[in-house]
Amino acid sequence: MRLLFLSNLYPPVVRGGYEILCAQVAERLVEKGHQVTVLTTEAEGQPRLATRTGVEVDRRLRLEKPFGEPLVRSRPMRLLRTWANEDATHDVLRELRPDAVMVWSRLRLTTGPSRVAERAGVPTLYTFNDRHALGFRPARPGGGTPTLRSRIGRCLDSGPFRRIGDADHRFEHVMSISRALAAELREAGLPVSDADVRVQGIPLQRFPIKADAGEIHTPARLLVAGQLHPDKGFDTAIRAVHRLAMAGVEVHLTVAGGGCATTRAELDGLAASGVGRVDFVGRIAHDAMPALYRDHDIVLFPSRWSEPMGLVHLEAMASGTPVISTTTGGSSEVIRDRENALAFPTDDDRVLAARIAELIRTPTLAHRLAREARRYVQTHHDLDRWIDGIEARLDSISTTGHRRVA
Repeated sequence: MRLLFLSNLYPPVVRGGYEILCAQVAERLVEKGHQVTVLTTEAEGQPRLATRTGVEVDRRLRLEKPFGEPLVRSRPMRLLRTWANEDATHDVLRELRPDAVMVWSRLRLTTGPSRVAERAGVPTLYTFNDRHALGFRPARPGGGTPTLRSRIGRCLDSGPFRRIGDADHRFEHVMSISRALAAELREAGLPVSDADVRVQGIPLQRFPIKADAGEIHTPARLLVAGQLHPDKGFDTAIRAVHRLAMAGVEVHLTVAGGGCATTRAELDGLAASGVGRVDFVGRIAHDAMPALYRDHDIVLFPSRWSEPMGLVHLEAMASGTPVISTTTGGSSEVIRDRENALAFPTDDDRVLAARIAELIRTPTLAHRLAREARRYVQTHHDLDRWIDGIEARLDSISTTGHRRVA
């Protein structure tokens, strides 16, 4: 198949899991004999056209605003960027004549590329791994008497400005990373009632189970990893470490991640206010994560928001490092308390501390969870099998389109 992937970012420009998965899928499909082109956004220091591990990368799209800069919601500017991305996508479709298009994250990308693909009649598969799609939905009228502001907003979201949203998208072919996310998108009005739920896979060869899987050192080495954001609940982990230290249980918490400077300052202050040992190591490259998991005894996932799904669970579990996690959102579809991990209630540092202490004091439990977690990931979340499913879906839809690109 000739395939076109649409993505806001693509390695070596990486912000999160979306573009990492995009690259993994693209490269594996090339290995399987398919022709894959990724249409993505320009990036400083990157050529407009390049070949990366067999994948053709075309950087002729534009972000609304670079990540890290505030996003100004100017409708005229968003419309102009949408038009420009539509024109660029139309040119690429005319050049490539793909059999199918796969749409990854559109965050700050505009809806232009996906709109053009649909209107060109090319079968288009969307993969939703987070809530970014909700940012393109038109405002839903609420009850009561419309205010002047709401009337103006609905007026501005009509006419030509309708193009900055995705109300005219069909979303005929959709994949969701979890049942929880699919339900949330449906409730928000996105037409994904028949979304194909496929929890992501990971490359198991990059995360081999360590020889001492489940072994707890003294002091116990704890890890939290992800964006520094209040929703991640890293403060809960720090408070649990303080509790353990006050109870005479020696642990060492590593906080790996970059992000919000305000959150980092708040976490620094919280860490300094107690007696537990907490080290901040900053953002860690994804290639270095396997070693980080292997160097720690327990991975904590204290997220307080309804996360669609996360790579941290699966990568740590595959590595033989026991996981203690909340079960919000998609996490509940992976975490099986006392079978492949331990669970604790959101924001409850007391119970989290108790779970950590239990693993430290019960080596048989830690070893059993480590082995069962690895077996679970091997059975349910192998990247190759996940990509086989995507390949089959793309092959299935590639015969349904009526390509009208001229």
